[in-house]
Amino acid sequence: FIQPEEAGSAKAMLADARSFAVRLENTLDLRLSDAEVVYIAKLFDAAGEMSEIIELAHSDVEMVEIAHRLTEAVAKRTGLDFQEDRTLRAGLVEHLGAAMKRLREGTRIRNPLLSPIRKDYEDLFGIVRQAVDEIRNGLDVPDEEIGFLVMHFGASIERLNQPEQPVRAILVCSSGLSSSRLLGTRLRKEMPQIEVLGNASWYEAARMPEEQYDLIISTIDLPLSKDKYIRLSPLLTADDKERLLQFLQR
Repeated sequence: FIQPEEAGSAKAMLADARSFAVRLENTLDLRLSDAEVVYIAKLFDAAGEMSEIIELAHSDVEMVEIAHRLTEAVAKRTGLDFQEDRTLRAGLVEHLGAAMKRLREGTRIRNPLLSPIRKDYEDLFGIVRQAVDEIRNGLDVPDEEIGFLVMHFGASIERLNQPEQPVRAILVCSSGLSSSRLLGTRLRKEMPQIEVLGNASWYEAARMPEEQYDLIISTIDLPLSKDKYIRLSPLLTADDKERLLQFLQR
């Protein structure tokens, strides 16, 4: 004999199978018989994972919704088109799944990069904090978790600031080698939107036709106005990268 609770479970299983069958019919433009629907229900029952599948599906939808609301809130406060960055959206959805689990379970969150993140992205950190507080759904979100989210948005800002065509740059230092060569290596690795044409001394750069390059980057002061070149450290610090991005935008 089938117990009442088992009968109720079987009905629910069959209802889920019928709902799945309807979606399958609409997608594949076919018609499934009642016997095939019952067979689908048996497959679900044999797997024994229907509740986990439904929970995962709802969880994914929830993460997509939270990522969308968070992106909208940060975009509204910054005026940047974060909605256009698919990489940001995918990264947030993936990150939020694990983050929400940690928060709901009360797991202690560690972020060893929190201090430099706050320093390098001070304004963005405050904006993301405000956005999260607006949509946190009753959860207490620590600064450590905000720091991880800021990293996603910070990376997105750099992607959004990349010009469609690479910016052609020549690197200048006192000797034409040494420090500018180190800076060139750092630029090629960390800022692919800049095409480094080569290293030169100021004597060589001053005689190069202007139509052959877009930008002069130097490790030393040059006899030019500040809007004609930018001076950076050979180590390309976080402050250097931020100044260079602002210079490119102008």
